[in-house]
Amino acid sequence: MKRVYIFKSTWCEPCKTYTPIFEKVASEIPGVNFEVIDVDSGDPRVKEYEVRSIPTTIVLNGDEIMSRQSGVILENQLKQMIR
Repeated sequence: MKRVYIFKSTWCEPCKTYTPIFEKVASEIPGVNFEVIDVDSGDPRVKEYEVRSIPTTIVLNGDEIMSRQSGVILENQLKQMIR
C-alpha cells in the first residue's frame, strides 16, 4: 500500500501554502494513505526519515521510499510522485 507523508509545522509559511494542495490531492486519489506529520510533535518518523527541511513530502510503497521532495510541490508534481 502506498503512503504519502508531508512533514510540516504550524509556523512554516511554505507549509501553509502547500497543505491545501496536499489535502486536495489526498481527496482525489483513493487507496493511498495520506498523512500530515508535524515536525514539532515528537513523532519518531521525523528522525527516522531524517527530515531536515519543511515541507518535505515522502512517498512510500510498503516500506520502500519511492520519492522524496522538499519544498512546496504543485498539484501535478505531487500526483506524478505518487504514480
